[in-house]
Amino acid sequence: MKKNKVHHEHDVGYKHIFSHKGTFLELLRSFTKKEWTNLIKEEDLILVDKSYILSDFEEEESDILYKVNINGEEVILPAIIPIVLYNGKNKWTASASFKEILSGYELFENNILDFNYILFDINRYSDEELYNVSNLVSAVFLLDQEMNEEELIRRLRKLIYILKKISPEQFSVFKQWLKNIVKPRFGKEWQKEVDEVLDKSNQEEVDVMVHNLEKTLDNIEKKGIEKGKIEVIRNAIKMGMSDDIIKNLTKVSLKEIENIRKQMIM
Repeated sequence: MKKNKVHHEHDVGYKHIFSHKGTFLELLRSFTKKEWTNLIKEEDLILVDKSYILSDFEEEESDILYKVNINGEEVILPAIIPIVLYNGKNKWTASASFKEILSGYELFENNILDFNYILFDINRYSDEELYNVSNLVSAVFLLDQEMNEEELIRRLRKLIYILKKISPEQFSVFKQWLKNIVKPRFGKEWQKEVDEVLDKSNQEEVDVMVHNLEKTLDNIEKKGIEKGKIEVIRNAIKMGMSDDIIKNLTKVSLKEIENIRKQMIM
């Protein structure tokens, strides 16, 4: 049987993170606030291996599934607890009830199997909530919300103390998350530089990693401004403006303007 491949990096990225049992347990305890989560021990969690997740976040199936025995007891009808993790801009509006998704469910009233899923709506958590949770899951949620590059660096700075206290295995998972999910937010021409910063980073010097990422982003911004100025100069030359006028307009030296003129002639 041929298996369908899933290429949605965000979706697979979360599956990569929550394939780590300790991190999955952090998610349950920190964000569901259900008493039964305290009865689960990490060693009692069994990941049902339905897919093979590669380091570049490609896989063959879309679901992640755990089964667990609580206090060593077998349950004849086990509880099924679906979880939906949503990071869209708009608020989640779908019904949380399974039966209400079905067409014509009213006809069968209480004879339809029903359950509610647990929703994690990432963009609806406040900064304060996530910083207070203070673990890998909250760090990932903070960086997955809608924000610009400046806010991204500000949040990374505030997360340094969290990243220094998580387990080495979790830090490795976090770096992979940055490379596959956060890095693509930057232009393709800068992704190699971001990769190099992340590859050289380690948990003991995570503050250096953040500093180097900030420097890289500053360079991206400066070069972006330079590129924009070159385009303005090219357009001004085409419009017949003199070098002196272009210099006053763009604050670029006459020599640089002359070089751009020569390049346009070649």
